[in-house]
Amino acid sequence: MKKTFNELPITSKVWVYQSKEKLTSELKTQIIAIGTDFINSWESHGSSIPSSIDIFYDQFVLITADDCGDGLCGRAKDAQVRLMQQLEIQLGITLTDRMLTAYKNNNQIISLNFNDFKKLASSNKITLETTVFNNLIETKEDFITNWETPAKKSWHKQFLN
Repeated sequence: MKKTFNELPITSKVWVYQSKEKLTSELKTQIIAIGTDFINSWESHGSSIPSSIDIFYDQFVLITADDCGDGLCGRAKDAQVRLMQQLEIQLGITLTDRMLTAYKNNNQIISLNFNDFKKLASSNKITLETTVFNNLIETKEDFITNWETPAKKSWHKQFLN
């Protein structure tokens, strides 16, 4: 059941999917349309899942779901991953590459392979104060407070001097 991000409780589960490239207006429209169709029929334990699909910074697709305290069944979790894989095939984009990470440089988002991030960190081109995107967050509250954060407050800090 489609909701807006703001309508969902702070305890809602989130999944962040990152594209290496900025998504065009056409791609964003298609992602939202296909995602909305999915969300409108998405169920867990036989009940509709209040959820939203959003795109941030033209590069991050966010699925937010209220598990209503029951927890989402494995089938429901797998279904949203399959949605992203379907979008990749249908639209010719990448959303499930877990080797991608991103940071901000002069308010521009730089998306890169994790190994390249580590190289930049070791050469001090990325510092503890660099804003990074922590795509490993799990709740709406974490998304609001910890998704876009200085590297020193993220798992990224382990690669910085």
